[in-house]
Amino acid sequence: MGSLHQHKDAGTKAPAVLNYIKVASVEETLKKVVEAGGKVVEEKWTEGNHTDMGTFEDTEGNLVGLLHWL
Repeated sequence: MGSLHQHKDAGTKAPAVLNYIKVASVEETLKKVVEAGGKVVEEKWTEGNHTDMGTFEDTEGNLVGLLHWL
């Protein structure tokens, strides 16, 4: 699966590849990220009625995407 998605902060960081991890629940995973010291960048949103997505920054500053197919 692949897609092009312009990140809301695209102008503030150098161009990069954003990897997405398939999870059982985007909301629950984002909660765990915060508990572990990470930061939510984009709360869960639904893309095209088929995929829940979200992004976070880990404790090392890496941007990571989450997805759950509906």
